[in-house]
Amino acid sequence: MNKQIIISLGVLAAACLVAGPAAARPHDLGARLPISLEKMQARSNAAFESADSDGDRLITAEEFDAAELPRRPRHRPMGKAWRDRDPGGMHDELLDALDSDGDGYLSREEASPKHRRATRESLMKQRAFSQLDADDSGTVTQIEFSRRLEWLKTLDANEDGEVTRDELRSGMRDRFSAG
Repeated sequence: MNKQIIISLGVLAAACLVAGPAAARPHDLGARLPISLEKMQARSNAAFESADSDGDRLITAEEFDAAELPRRPRHRPMGKAWRDRDPGGMHDELLDALDSDGDGYLSREEASPKHRRATRESLMKQRAFSQLDADDSGTVTQIEFSRRLEWLKTLDANEDGEVTRDELRSGMRDRFSAG
């Protein structure tokens, strides 16, 4: 598979967490299908308003980092198999970030599950923010924030305003086969 697609989808999923679980993860939409594009846009707008804590219509990296994200279910542990599937180098970046004192070793505190979870979440938020900030201005506008829902609109093959399970499967199949 094309590494860029995998990285983009991973970052998109992390970024979409701000808009709520149904918007965030196409792999776990399950019973939520069909998805109303209008409702998804409304959720996105509400999420933007929530993240924009000072109301200036821009989300800074600090506001994005402080935004409450829904908890995701645990996925695979960070063992060798996870490292082999890590297309964006997140594993090495995570190890560097975990070593907060920079001594090249992980202390008991640095390797603790709580510290690992917080560090990984912080890295995911940084990556998501960078992807959302299309113009590298250091802030995310409402337009930049809403662009991540454009892929849902492209999946609506019959243009009825909803994405069904078949449309989602077909669109994801086309996206992966293109790479």
